[in-house]
Amino acid sequence: MAINDLIAHLNNYPENYTLGEWEKMGALLPLNGRGDDLPTDLSQSIPSKDIDDFCQIVDSAVEVGIVDLYGAPTDLPVKFIEKMSSILRRNNIDLPRV
Repeated sequence: MAINDLIAHLNNYPENYTLGEWEKMGALLPLNGRGDDLPTDLSQSIPSKDIDDFCQIVDSAVEVGIVDLYGAPTDLPVKFIEKMSSILRRNNIDLPRV
């Protein structure tokens, strides 16, 4: 499934590839968290009222990992985590344990 492929990609941070190759591989995934349309099978499995929140969580999760990749550290990763946490809370979904 596209979600599992994205998670596997994010967990495979460039120990095996150069950073640029890893980033390109992520952009080619059917679900890549970069604002592209969801794969059809995935979008059909999510209630229409939840698609926007789902996309925001996916996009934010990807951004946490790449927003500061090529520059100085910022507070943006924390802001993306806060955004995801807010969406989860609003939907009565328990936050994952860290």
